[in-house]
Parts: sequence; structure tokens; C-alpha cells
Amino acid sequence: MGVIVDDYQGSPPEKEFLHAHSQKSIKQLHETEEAGCFIVLASVVSVLNENSWWYASCTFHRAVAMDGDKYYCLSCDMHVQDASTRYKLKVEVYDGDDTAAFILFDADAELLVGRNCAELLSATKATLHDEPPADFSQLVGMKLLFKVEKSTDYAFKFDDSYRVKRICTDACIIELFKKEKNISPPETVRYQQCPHNV
Repeated sequence: MGVIVDDYQGSPPEKEFLHAHSQKSIKQLHETEEAGCFIVLASVVSVLNENSWWYASCTFHRAVAMDGDKYYCLSCDMHVQDASTRYKLKVEVYDGDDTAAFILFDADAELLVGRNCAELLSATKATLHDEPPADFSQLVGMKLLFKVEKSTDYAFKFDDSYRVKRICTDACIIELFKKEKNISPPETVRYQQCPHNV
């Protein structure tokens, strides 16, 4: 299987998060063999830093690496004169029953953090493999709707994590989601850190 096509990309949040995709618990997300986009209600419990929280990219948002005095993009197979910095933020989420690692990319991470990646890098003077800055602590405890992608193709997996395609922070939509799905809010106070079975 290749890239998952999302016909609802750019739809209004209420339509996209309440009607366009199937809702799954984290446990169901782990267990399903179905590929596609799913909606998960969960709370951020920690920011993970096994890998860097940002990366240098070409204009197509693909990772680049230094090659002499220029950047080289392996995906584009060309040198890039200038590169931009973008978020690739890995967070642990909990839905009251199970945990998962979700990866937030630039726009969604910027929405939660409150400033873009370049600004945060400049302010913290972080290097590539530094731990996440203190700014990320504000994410812990946030209850969000996540539209996540699950692929059965190994080439499109993210180190046993799930790629976040879009987030919803709207409290009204979250409450409507909970009522329609008849589910309780995540009990983050009962969470205890444990190894992932993602």
C-alpha cells in the first residue's frame, strides 16, 4: 500500500472530526489491521525525546542533511541552497485505558506551542539532539482530538508511532464528540508511566 488518500483534508473541523472518519480508542488503533485515518480522543501525558523534535527541510518539507556547504535532499535527489526548520514532535498520549506515541508535525505543533519552530530554536539555542525545551511542558494535560494515520505498509510507519494529520482543540467539538460516541473523558490522573506496546 502507498500513501493514504484523505478526501476530507481541509474540511471544516466539525465535519472532519465528528462525521468523516471512524473513532477508535488507542487499544483499537493498535489492534486494527485496517489502514486509514481515525479519530482518537486522548490527553498528552509527556513529550518524548528519543529523537530530535525538529528537522531541517527542503521546500517540500522533506528532511535534508548537510553535504559540504549545502544541504542535500535524498527524497528530491538534489542540493538545496536554503533549508527551513520544522517541528517533528513526538508525544505520548493516554485515553484512560491505553497509551500511544503520536508524531505532530509543523502546523499542529506550532498551534499547540504558540510559536514556530525557527523562533523556538532561536530562543532556546537548541542543537539537533538536545532535549525538548521547557515550552513543551504546556502540552502536558491537553485533551485533544487527533486525526491519526495508520498504515500497514512498513515503509510508511514512524518507529511504532502514529502520524497526526490534524488536531482539534475546540472544546465544543470535543464535547459533541464525547456525547455522540458516549465516551468518558480521559482520566489522566490515573495514568502511570509504563513501557509502550505500540
